[in-house]
Amino acid sequence: MKTIVTDQSRDNRQTLLCELLILAAYIAIQSFAVSAPYFLMDDAQELVHVRGMGSWLQLFGADGFHLFRPVKNILFAFFSLFPEDMTWVCRVTGITIGCISLFPVVSFFRRVFGDERRTLLAAATWMLAPTLVSSVAWLSCVNIQVMCAFGALAIVFHDKAFGEDRSRCLYVAWAAVCIFLACVSYEQAVAVGPIVILFDFYLNPARIRSKRTFPAYVVYAVVSIFYLILRGMVGSVSALNGSFDHVSRLDIALASAYFTCQHFFVWIWPFGNMSPAGSYSAGNVSLFVLVGCWLTVLALVSFSLVMRRRIPLVAMGIAISLMGFLPVSNVLGFGNGPYGDYYMGLPSMGLSIMFVAIVELICASGGRLGLVRFTFVVLLLASRIFAIPEAARWAWLWADGARSFASGIEAFPSAFSNRQFYARVCYESGRIDDAIKCCEWLESHLHPESEQLTIVFQIKALIALNVARDPKVAMSNLAAALRVDKKGVSRRVTKYYRGCVFEDLLGDEKSAESEYREAISGKWNADTPAAADRLARLLAIRGELDVAETLWAKGARCRPDDDSIRHNLLQLRRVKAEGKEL
Repeated sequence: MKTIVTDQSRDNRQTLLCELLILAAYIAIQSFAVSAPYFLMDDAQELVHVRGMGSWLQLFGADGFHLFRPVKNILFAFFSLFPEDMTWVCRVTGITIGCISLFPVVSFFRRVFGDERRTLLAAATWMLAPTLVSSVAWLSCVNIQVMCAFGALAIVFHDKAFGEDRSRCLYVAWAAVCIFLACVSYEQAVAVGPIVILFDFYLNPARIRSKRTFPAYVVYAVVSIFYLILRGMVGSVSALNGSFDHVSRLDIALASAYFTCQHFFVWIWPFGNMSPAGSYSAGNVSLFVLVGCWLTVLALVSFSLVMRRRIPLVAMGIAISLMGFLPVSNVLGFGNGPYGDYYMGLPSMGLSIMFVAIVELICASGGRLGLVRFTFVVLLLASRIFAIPEAARWAWLWADGARSFASGIEAFPSAFSNRQFYARVCYESGRIDDAIKCCEWLESHLHPESEQLTIVFQIKALIALNVARDPKVAMSNLAAALRVDKKGVSRRVTKYYRGCVFEDLLGDEKSAESEYREAISGKWNADTPAAADRLARLLAIRGELDVAETLWAKGARCRPDDDSIRHNLLQLRRVKAEGKEL
């Protein structure tokens, strides 16, 4: 008996094949970052944080930077099971999560477009964009990919709730659960609830006026508020303010439209415009540009509202992208960013809708596809096709701190964050002259009392300590670091360096011990295990073996790859077992 192949089954196979091709391209792009070490910016700090937890319940609290991201903690608890030379396992995990996230996002686009051709084009546009590279290349961003998946699922479940007669309450409940899971993955997901409403407003306006839909909106609002309450209860900060120099909260808020336009432009035209970190100083952007950006954002909002009936998909794509970026836009002056391609996961879902809708609009505007329209469509499609190798190049850059920060300096010469991290990388790799040049640039371009100079003075102190062996210069720079670090964010790191100067150059072990004790007080950071190692050594020599063992044990748990800590701990335990003295 012959099997009849229906058009539906043939379409399903074609859809599956296209999805597999998207996944293959995504894996190929991200493979350029598979061999990368833990990235300098956040990864080491988060690893120390989760390894130092006394209870697994702490995973559901704040992360290593006092931000409420339990999903990030859980991911790093898994990553911490592997030694430093097996970070490829962590990155393969990130790629796997990214691949899984494609299917909820495809389901979301299918709800938007209603046909496979446009759905798959939008999915490819979203997933193969360079702005999605950091979700794997930087392990601290894998949780953002999780957020996008749950955010997409929330919209899908909501649409199912009111697009089908059965199981409405169940689907609304699942949508609410997905909103909450998206929020605890990454706080930008507070925009998901409003995006659900925008989805209805543009594609299903009758739902906005329906009394049946209102309770669902209330449920989503309650879930979002509940998340914000939990966030406050765990003491989560709003931002770290590590990317702004001598600007007020009002200045940051006034520049929010500029940050929005900057991010959107990088998504549209990523070539040579990518950076792992960004920053904003007073005077970086002229008043003319700030006003122009505000007019642009207001024009986009107005266009989206006015054209919602004539071109609903274009209008909705703009609205979703703006709403998705709003929580990190700094419109309230919190100090998020100001630049990061990792902020674009959620907004780029809207931009992908807009892109596909514009291409379709040009192709279907009536009559034959003339030369001008044909050329425009080709250029639009080419911009996304050529973005794929650009994404691979960006993944390759992300895989090496020196390369990525050097590229960031080229793309954004005035962004001091890249130079700060680049100076640290140069120092750690022995390129002292390059580190000094970066420090000199930062001192000449930042405000004299800027907190951002803290890392500059610390690096100069390390050079004086370990290269020049000059205690006077080292202490002078560390005193300057303490002076400008008004919030005390890096105070304990500075105290650790002071202890090293006292011990290594001045021979003052008593003062060194005092500095080390202050350095290990409070929540441990990436440098704390090294300070604990030094303090434990001083205590062990003095005969306080139990206290030294406790410090070395915690240090070994936080930094299992540290040969010095592990050797000292084993040596101490052997001495104690044999009843000898050090």
